[in-house]
Amino acid sequence: MSDRIVNILGIDPGSIITGWCLLTNGKRKDSGVIKVSAKLDFEARRELLRDELMELYRRLWVSCKGRLSVALEDPQSRGMDVAKKLACIRTMFEERATDYRWPYIKVYPAEWQALLRRAVPPVEGEKIKALSLRGAYEAVGIEKPDEADAYWVARYLWEAGQQIS
Repeated sequence: MSDRIVNILGIDPGSIITGWCLLTNGKRKDSGVIKVSAKLDFEARRELLRDELMELYRRLWVSCKGRLSVALEDPQSRGMDVAKKLACIRTMFEERATDYRWPYIKVYPAEWQALLRRAVPPVEGEKIKALSLRGAYEAVGIEKPDEADAYWVARYLWEAGQQIS
């Protein structure tokens, strides 16, 4: 068994609310949401979100002593307009990650949702958001939906790493 410390920041991007969760060796260390006003136009929201994400990453990078990987959900949406905005936000983070050489991996919704369904048996008719929240609450006490999704995104990367190490 390795005594190596592994920190994974899971991010569930959104154009108004972005959830995040930090796992250290598979356990929740910190989590939260970044919320920007829906009253702002998209460009202003994107700029605020970028600044908040960069500040969060820098703060966590320091607290994790430079040992921090990111699991970034590749967001999907039913509407084309929202899908374009989410893709724009994801691309903004990827550009910053590349600029600063931050290690990150994209996690697709189907990947973390499959892990979720294996870890938490769904109740008949339960939607994925409700299952995610219930599972994250039972596992680590998370009470916000966007934070819950970020937990499962990070946990997906943690579980994958355990299988290959």
